[in-house]
Amino acid sequence: MQSIIIFGASGLLGSAASQAFSEANFNVLLVARNEEKLVNLKEQLLDNAHGSIEIISANVESPEQVEAVFSTAHDLFGQVEYVLNSTGQGVKGSILDVSINSAVEILNTNAIGTLNILKSSANWLKQYGGHVINIASVAAHTPMPMHSVYGMSKCAQTYLSKVAALEFSGKGIQINVISPGIIQSEPLDMWLNTEQGKKYSCNIPEHSITSAQTLSKLILNMMLIRELSLLVM
Repeated sequence: MQSIIIFGASGLLGSAASQAFSEANFNVLLVARNEEKLVNLKEQLLDNAHGSIEIISANVESPEQVEAVFSTAHDLFGQVEYVLNSTGQGVKGSILDVSINSAVEILNTNAIGTLNILKSSANWLKQYGGHVINIASVAAHTPMPMHSVYGMSKCAQTYLSKVAALEFSGKGIQINVISPGIIQSEPLDMWLNTEQGKKYSCNIPEHSITSAQTLSKLILNMMLIRELSLLVM
């Protein structure tokens, strides 16, 4: 049975991906900072899971903790072929309003965290080959007012993914990055019904809002199509 590590498993996309992979005959190691959320997620997934579901609390900003995640996965499953990095942090505000401390925190999670995951992936997946997918954002490609630092961090994540795809290609490790647009959620639906949200929604192309479940199915299919080398969307 194949195995996957899912970083950011407690988030909107991470939890949907955890469900998709656990129901598709994968052993899954769920990773997030909040252990309580991981415990609750595991309980929700157990009834329909076709493989083992394990959890570990870790901060991707720490190279030691990320390395410990891969070591734990190896001990639990024997080998790991797939890694999904859906961690992400952001703050909304103009360039003038965003504090340097907030910017550093976001860059540490989104960019340095990705670097740590890529470095550990190279160390552990080189034995058997594997596939890593990083979740970036459309903000990495399209300037979005009030999202300057978030977009900057996702640009860094995208660049790291592209370089890693080139550097790791000869080692049997494939690196993909997906840049989704707007992902549907209850808070988003509530905001789109406000006066400000209705004005904003006029600029959203039809059918451009996707669900976390739909995106998770895409990720699952990408993982299973091993000949892919890089996809940016």
